[in-house]
This record gives sequence, structure tokens and C-alpha cells, in this order.
Amino acid sequence: MNSLTKLCTNTLSIARVLNKVCIQVARTCVSKTALDQPPRWRHGYRIRLHRGLLPRLPDEKTPLPMPVYKPSNAWAPQKALFGQNDYIDILGNEEIHPVTLQYHVPFYARGMKGNEFQMLLHKKKMLGNTDYKTLNPKKWDMLNKRIKYLGRWLNRKTKSNKTNQL
Repeated sequence: MNSLTKLCTNTLSIARVLNKVCIQVARTCVSKTALDQPPRWRHGYRIRLHRGLLPRLPDEKTPLPMPVYKPSNAWAPQKALFGQNDYIDILGNEEIHPVTLQYHVPFYARGMKGNEFQMLLHKKKMLGNTDYKTLNPKKWDMLNKRIKYLGRWLNRKTKSNKTNQL
């Protein structure tokens, strides 16, 4: 009787020696066939790679049919009228200003120029008189926090004007 068999009979466990490591497992938990198999790797993972040009259903070998090609309508209103007001200030009369046509932009950012810090200060000034603070307290706090952070960053990282300083 070798020493491994003695160890198994003495401690009531099954031992498997793999790469000079002895693993003891209780007999009631794992059968001998489970110990003979290699350890499971990525258990439950299914490889979902497509084998070929078209996607396939999990249990079928035939690929899915190609979808029928439908060209998009080039004269749809969204495509046909895209950019129609780009040069309204040059080609149109002076009654319409490009800022008034920015209906997709929030009211506090229409015609605004500047960096993020200046935009946020302007937003805070415009929304401060409304009930934005009470309706969106979290967003208001995040706005103030971002303004505070950017103010510190600009003070630390940017150069100040050196006029009249000698």
C-alpha cells in the first residue's frame, strides 16, 4: 500500500496530486470521476461568435437571410432642409438674427460664447431666478460643484494677465 492510499484511508478524503500540489476533497462532496476530469474553466460561458458573414440562430446551421435593401429618402424634410438657415445673416434681411433660429439650444446658451466655466456661470445666473433650484436640487448642487472645481482649476493652471505689473 503506497503513502497516498494510506493518506486517503486515514483522513477519509480523496487526494489528487497535480503539479506537486495535494488537494484533499471530502468523499461525500465530489465523486472520483469529477476528480479525474480537468478543472472547469469559465463555467457557464457560451461563446457567441458568429461563424460567417451572417448571424446565425444558436441551434441552426443555416444563416439568417439578408435583409432587403431599402434606400433612404434623400428628399425627406429633415435631409432636404438641413442647413437652410446657415447663411441667413448674410443672405437674408436684417429682421432675422441667427441666434433666434437656435431653437434646439437651451435658452441660457443661445448665442453664448466662452469656455465651460463661463457657460456654467451664465447658466447659473439665468436659472437662479427660476424655480430650478427647488425642482432639481441635485443638478443645482452638481452645477455649483462643477463651477467651484473649474474656478479652482483655472486659478491654478492658467496664467493671469500681467498688465501693469513690473
